Amino acid sequence: MLSTNAIFKLLKFKTEIKIFLLLFIVYAYFITGFHSANEGSALALTKAIVDNQKLSIDEYKDLASVDISYYKDHYYSDKDPGRAFLGVPIYAIDKLFGFTSDSQVFFSMELVTAFFSAASVVLLYRFVIFLKGSRVAALILALVYGLATILFSFSKTFFAHPHSAFFSLLGLFALVTSMRMREDNKKHLAKKYLVYSGISFALSVLMEYTNLFVVAIFFIYYFYKSRFKNILFLIIPFLVLTSIIPLYNYSIFGNFFETTYNHHYSYGNIESIYFRADFLKEGLYGLLFSTWRGLFYYSPILLFSLLGFFYWFKDRNDRTLPAALLLSFIAILVFYSATPAWRGGNSYGPRYLVSVMPFIVLPMWKIVEKYGKNKVFQIIFIVLFIYSTILVSAGSFAGPCPAESFTNPFLQQNLPQLISDSLDSYLYQQNKSTLYIMIFVELFLLWQLLKDFKYKI
Repeated sequence: MLSTNAIFKLLKFKTEIKIFLLLFIVYAYFITGFHSANEGSALALTKAIVDNQKLSIDEYKDLASVDISYYKDHYYSDKDPGRAFLGVPIYAIDKLFGFTSDSQVFFSMELVTAFFSAASVVLLYRFVIFLKGSRVAALILALVYGLATILFSFSKTFFAHPHSAFFSLLGLFALVTSMRMREDNKKHLAKKYLVYSGISFALSVLMEYTNLFVVAIFFIYYFYKSRFKNILFLIIPFLVLTSIIPLYNYSIFGNFFETTYNHHYSYGNIESIYFRADFLKEGLYGLLFSTWRGLFYYSPILLFSLLGFFYWFKDRNDRTLPAALLLSFIAILVFYSATPAWRGGNSYGPRYLVSVMPFIVLPMWKIVEKYGKNKVFQIIFIVLFIYSTILVSAGSFAGPCPAESFTNPFLQQNLPQLISDSLDSYLYQQNKSTLYIMIFVELFLLWQLLKDFKYKI
């Protein structure tokens, strides 16, 4: 039972609780279970660990379909293992309660993803306030991130991207908090938050190896700002946790640096196709502007973030943080653009950019603070917010994994499915009246949330 003191502390964050529930409920409502081989590959590893105490997925390779690696007569998940490791306690609990069918387990895993997605929205809200943005600006950015970016589409899946975004954002938040504590001469707290940061960044890398680029940039940012003070409190927890990766590789291949990407069953050595300059131009355009996977096609409201970076850079007191945010986004963008697989297979929107989505949203607070009371700005902002929300929500409402052959998934698949009343929701498929209950609950929560800002709006 929670103590009275604990309940009191929790109630201090009543706005954050409302934001979390608002997003978590809508994310969770549209969960259906299995969507793609990507999810199946991770779950196959989870099941192999719990059921057989093995890393080979021989008995579960049908779940993974084509997303498998093959080495010495055994099959393995071709995915970064963090998501599967995270699923181990969830699957163990499922088994304890008798939820053993694949559909039930997928539902549990995706429910956890919805949790991390909603939690990352709350984290972004707190981050804006930490940066001395107003509570209104923080709420606006939280709603943009949670409802008007492609995070919405993948919050209902067992893809690694939402987990990745959460841990990367948490790592950065803990890092800048540590720096603030050191400025306030709270040295003990500064060291503690550095440890939290190192752990969070390590977890983000376990979810997606490519987050090493992001972590490296933020480490350099910290080195520059702190002049290496207390650096071991950041580095040691990071190295200890990420050592799981070479140990995982060694247990399979007998080589710390050999990965499952070197032994893909269908495509051979995937690592050999990274950083191909001949794909860079196509990938950059495709991931930013195309109707296929374009970030600004699906979320044009993020154009305000570009202006946000501009005004943040004009602030001579703090140019390093926006520089680190921008570089982390560019690093992931360029990496995936320079691969033949920049489209991300059967994907609704630029799923590879979900992991750095908080960092492209965050600078928008500068624009909201500067022009928030301008009527023309308000109209343009609302129009772009509605447009962006309609497009990205279609990825959740009608499915986040349309066929790769569709060059405009919204118009060619998701919108027609919505028009034909084909909602991608298990609860809706069982009983359509649940949709009206969900909408009522969401409107009630939104009303309660806006009441917290009645003296601010």
